[in-house]
Parts: sequence; structure tokens; C-alpha cells
Amino acid sequence: MKSVITGWSKAHQDGGAWVRHHQLRHDIFIDRLHYDVQSSNSMEFDQFDTPNAVYIVVMDEADDKALACCRIVPTSAPTMVGTLWPELLGEFDLSRTGHVGTTHIGVRHELPSNVRQAALNCLIQTTLEFTSRGG
Repeated sequence: MKSVITGWSKAHQDGGAWVRHHQLRHDIFIDRLHYDVQSSNSMEFDQFDTPNAVYIVVMDEADDKALACCRIVPTSAPTMVGTLWPELLGEFDLSRTGHVGTTHIGVRHELPSNVRQAALNCLIQTTLEFTSRGG
């Protein structure tokens, strides 16, 4: 199990992690949870998948399958909460915080529970390390 940090600028050199991340999101949010969101070629995406976004993908080293993923967007860029649910913020100006928003957190459902937990732990650890470095 390995973590890959990728995005638009690294997609051509990440061994397919960026594409597999979008495919895993399709599996989770469209196939399993039946969300009515955009997809194409079995990849889920939305208006926040921009060059501002960074993706953390936990990959199975044996078969290169995406096991877990999340998207990180700086709050200086449009975010899901600020755009879709601004009432949750009230008067709070999220864009001035210097923080990041983490969304589309998911783990492949069909994995054995111990592997799911390990993938989630790896995802959380990598996300915390990346964001604490100012990622």
C-alpha cells in the first residue's frame, strides 16, 4: 500500500493514480451511493476538480488499484461548502483563513475490513502530513 499525491500538473507522471482516483470516486459516489453527479468514462468529477485541487490516493502496490482517496482544495479557491452551502459559514470568510478543504473522502467498499481500515489510516496520515507542511 502506498500513497500518491497528485493533481493536474502531476497526472502525466503519477502512474495513473489521478485517473484511478476519479474512477474510485465514480464507484463510490455514483455506483454505490447513487449520487446524481457528473461523470464521464466511469470517472466522477465536479466543478471543484481544478488545477487548485490536490488528490491523495492510496494505491495497492500489487495491482495498482486505488483503495482510498480524497481531494484537498485551498480555501482561497472556490470550495464545496462555500459554494453549495454558504449558509453554513454565516459571516465567516473562509477564503481568508489560509486553510484547506478536504472532500470526496472514500475507501473502496469491497475490501476486507482490515484492508479498508489500513487504507483509511494511510489516507488520513498522508493527508495530515501533506497539510501540516502547508501543502
